[in-house]
Amino acid sequence: MAILALALLAALSLDTAQDKQADESVSYGNVVVRVPPGWTYEKKHEGLFLRPGDLKDTEAYIVIIPPGGRAEGNLAEDFERSWKQAAGSRKIQKKAPAREIKTEGGADGLMSVGLLESDEGIGLITSVAVFKCADRTEAVLALTAQNDVFQRYSGALGGLLKGIRFKNIELPSYDLLLSMGYTETAGKTTVYVLFKDGTWLPKLPDEGLDDLDGAAARKRYGELCGTHETKDKELTLKRGAEKEVLKQAADGSFRSPETGQFVRVATSTGQRLEGRYTLHGGTGEALVFKADGSVAEGASKPGAYEILNNTMWLTSAEGKNRKLSFAVLTKAGEKNPEFLLLGGKWYRRD
Repeated sequence: MAILALALLAALSLDTAQDKQADESVSYGNVVVRVPPGWTYEKKHEGLFLRPGDLKDTEAYIVIIPPGGRAEGNLAEDFERSWKQAAGSRKIQKKAPAREIKTEGGADGLMSVGLLESDEGIGLITSVAVFKCADRTEAVLALTAQNDVFQRYSGALGGLLKGIRFKNIELPSYDLLLSMGYTETAGKTTVYVLFKDGTWLPKLPDEGLDDLDGAAARKRYGELCGTHETKDKELTLKRGAEKEVLKQAADGSFRSPETGQFVRVATSTGQRLEGRYTLHGGTGEALVFKADGSVAEGASKPGAYEILNNTMWLTSAEGKNRKLSFAVLTKAGEKNPEFLLLGGKWYRRD
């Protein structure tokens, strides 16, 4: 966790007009949260911020889900580390023993409530929950200075923690098919996104597929979407009066008279890269990836990268996030792929 919760709480100035009302799920990085009814949320570089919509002017309550990261130890060690980061330079006056919690999806976590002393001598009730999901750690913080407010929303917080999901330990809501052809100076790539609900999107969004399922794709892309159905080893794609049929080959790929061979693209959650990649057939700043999770673009200061399914999250040295679609076709025994499809552009390893 790269932020101090108290500093954020003190500096936080959420504009109610900009908060998004939600009675549904929202994703941030590796986390998918079921937003309590009537609550608002806001995505920032520092994390996902949620708060109840019925707070009075004299009340404050905020839930913060900061960017997660690779686990540095076991669950108990990461839990204590998260508490220290949440407190920062403030004194932990009281802290209840950690208790075990588990999400509906089966992810294990630890949670406890404590009291932090602010610089003004005001006690800040703080709840810290930390989950271990495969090789990652994700934290959820809840903060308020008012005990009655804390008690009022304890049920909603419990439901949020129970329903939280983690992308790196669940299957994505789609399959990807890619038809690739490239020369020394140009390339033509076709990517089909086949959502589990039968929606077909005939493109891979440059910003990736984070927070995008079939329903969201239909809402965002409208008539560009169609439907897909597989029967008797034939994949039928329909959009209005248009129809395309892909026949499955013995090796599991699909073939189309119009676009050639399509192969399935696997997800790349947690993949690490090592090497310098330049834009294939074009000019632009090179990307230098390191296996430790750092990346440098041109002469800029190194930032960090993380791959979740088919979306790469890039975090600059200043802490700003951006997302790019990510797809790669790896060869057997190849540790670092020769080509990356990143943000709709092919990059080649030098």
